[in-house]
Amino acid sequence: MRAPHYTASDFVRVLQALLPRGRVWPRDHDTTITATLEGLAPTYARQTERDAALLDDAFPASTVELLPEWELTVGLPDACSELAPTPAARRAQVVRKLTGAADDSRAFFADLIASLGFTMTMTEYRPAQASVSRAGDRVYSQEWAFVWTLTEIQAPRFEGARASAQTELARLHLQCLINRYAPAHIVTQFVFPE
Repeated sequence: MRAPHYTASDFVRVLQALLPRGRVWPRDHDTTITATLEGLAPTYARQTERDAALLDDAFPASTVELLPEWELTVGLPDACSELAPTPAARRAQVVRKLTGAADDSRAFFADLIASLGFTMTMTEYRPAQASVSRAGDRVYSQEWAFVWTLTEIQAPRFEGARASAQTELARLHLQCLINRYAPAHIVTQFVFPE
């Protein structure tokens, strides 16, 4: 929620109300005291706007002016940062780094993949077990329990002369983020379409 917005005329009105009573403190528009207050009021109005902006900047999800400081605090940009991201994407990266909201659930990775504009299929493998596996199931060794294969990867569509380069950069960014947030014991395989 934004802090209240006060204009210079609001401050003139308030300052006039705070003046002492009497003949030497007139509140008419064409007096020297009112002109003095009208000269001071824009400074107070600017200051309240700056205060409201500071409240927004105190939180990484809504920061504007302090975004570079938030990025410096969490070590961004890093190897997984997008090249020339929008301010909204930069804020999302800061929030993601601060909250450490990564987990090894499929839902987390589905949301991460969708936030980057990709679609894909993630396959997790289960080693063969006598009481669980059935006839016709693929047989995997114990090591395959620690492998994720990402297939049917569809990158966001880019237009223009540099579309293929942008697609490649988006793929590298995706790989970097998935490898960053994947549990340490997981090996990821990416199968990109030709």
